[in-house]
Amino acid sequence: MGVPQRLSPRQLEARIEAVSYRGGPTPEGATFVYSFEAKPDPEAPPAGFISGYRGWTREGKQAAKAAMDEFAETLDIAFRPARKGEAADLAFYRADDLGGSAGWGSFRYQGDDWNGWVAMRSDMSADHPLLMHEIAHALGLKHPGDYGGAPGPFLSRREDTTDFTVMSYVDGRHDPATLMIYDVAALQARWGENAQANLGRTRWTAPDRGESAVIWDAGGRDAIVHRGPSAAKIDLREGAFSSLGAANDLAIAYGVTIETAVGGGGDDRLTGNAARNTLKGGGGDDLLRGGGRGDRLAGGAGADLLDGQGGDDRLKGGGGIDEFRYARGGGADRILDFEAGELVVMARVKGFGVLEIADVGGDAHVTGKGVDLLLKGVAAAELDAGDFQFV
Repeated sequence: MGVPQRLSPRQLEARIEAVSYRGGPTPEGATFVYSFEAKPDPEAPPAGFISGYRGWTREGKQAAKAAMDEFAETLDIAFRPARKGEAADLAFYRADDLGGSAGWGSFRYQGDDWNGWVAMRSDMSADHPLLMHEIAHALGLKHPGDYGGAPGPFLSRREDTTDFTVMSYVDGRHDPATLMIYDVAALQARWGENAQANLGRTRWTAPDRGESAVIWDAGGRDAIVHRGPSAAKIDLREGAFSSLGAANDLAIAYGVTIETAVGGGGDDRLTGNAARNTLKGGGGDDLLRGGGRGDRLAGGAGADLLDGQGGDDRLKGGGGIDEFRYARGGGADRILDFEAGELVVMARVKGFGVLEIADVGGDAHVTGKGVDLLLKGVAAAELDAGDFQFV
């Protein structure tokens, strides 16, 4: 798991269908009134396999509220407790026996009127991933595999894990701390997205040890930041997984743009997206790859490799002997601190003989067919074929 999910709209729609029940309303801006019940509801769907109903503990209620917060964080819905005598849209039950299951969730709708039910086995009523799983059932999600009575279509075996959806019966690498990427996409398709979540400048870091998380961020200029000496992989593309505290422990939801990646003290790999990115390697020997627009890449200490990709990029290697990459047609790039012993690797350029190098205002301007590269603070006479490699 954990490869970048570069999915077409049609491919993403297929994943949404694999975790969603079909049909029903798609109301946006809904508010769910919830209640914690101690006895069965005669209006609920048939649940005769449930017995030994019990009241909810304070711990269980807090856990259920925390799970509901995960849904409100990403969706255009809200939750509030039922007032005295008020009917609930979402009812929670706790019981000793659920017919061998640890949890159960269901829903029913009539027109735009939606009702959901969640039952948790008494000893599992504070389990966060399970609560998200059952609440998601109550909001219209299904199992992504051929189990638990779920209808098709299904996810592939590779993707049918909790790395991609909390609805899976197959454990992933980590425990989900949030809804996962296909859950967010599927639920937003029905309930709409929270357009006010995490506006402004948000710094995203690794989830707690042993957990995985998905970023939903509605706007602002945001960053994924790695802290510590270990090597990190940060991928800013939507649907992609990054490795901060552990392998593939943080993913970016579809529809989210994060502009900045900041590495730590290890040998980090930072990958940009289609926005104007800032990539900062920090310590270690880092690999920085921009996206398709004008990016700012700073390697920091260590022997770094900087590749702006498309757009007019600004590259600064920092300490250490660095390597800069440039491809013909890749825009007007600027290398801010090129030094003796460092290397410019050029792709789709025939060789040193096709380049023209001239002094422009105290800088070396390298041009040619599809080539526009400025080396700040370097004299043209200081450059020779040994400063370049052609691939």
